[in-house]
Amino acid sequence: MPQGDQENRFLSTLSHDLRGGLHSVQLALEMLRRDVLDGESMETTLSDVELARRSLLDSGARAERIIVARRLHQNTMPLRVSDADVMPAILNAVRVAGIAEETAAQRLTVDAPSKLVIRSDARLAGEIVGGLLDHALRTSNSSMVRLSIDAGGTVEISTDRPWIDGEATCVLNIVTNAPPYGDPMLGLFVAAAATRLLGQSLRCSSDRSVTFSLVHSPSVVHS
Repeated sequence: MPQGDQENRFLSTLSHDLRGGLHSVQLALEMLRRDVLDGESMETTLSDVELARRSLLDSGARAERIIVARRLHQNTMPLRVSDADVMPAILNAVRVAGIAEETAAQRLTVDAPSKLVIRSDARLAGEIVGGLLDHALRTSNSSMVRLSIDAGGTVEISTDRPWIDGEATCVLNIVTNAPPYGDPMLGLFVAAAATRLLGQSLRCSSDRSVTFSLVHSPSVVHS
């Protein structure tokens, strides 16, 4: 795709997502205003507050993922490797992924240490986990999604039902193509490209499970 077309697609998708997200926030705030004026119950009011919060966070997360995808594709994403605790960034990614839909937080289980100091880039760790969880939660048809992380930095994301089809596998393995802006595969693109930047790769052991390492491996060269 010509550079100009990629730029136009990036700006168009970012603008569209921001407008759509802010429109949802506006509607939720209007509902909240109506609740207050009409003297609705506290339960109804809090429900609309939660809707506004969810809409705002989801809009910000989607816009940020579009920007990160572009930076990864253009090789302008900085790599900041250190011996760092990656769990705060990962747990934040889990929290953000849990707002994708109303039941997402209830469908997501995490088995991980409270602290994990490894040689890695904490921000990239969050982007990888967040991108995969976002896709898994949106495409796994209400099944349970499990995030497991061991003491060595190996991560597995699995579901009860298939969520990695042929198209997804292509996105996971071909990250030099233009990012699929506005496409459900965007989270997978970010995860694959960020893992590649760490010198690692995503491994699909089945159509229900993806594993990878968060440890930086500078000696691994991807063609």
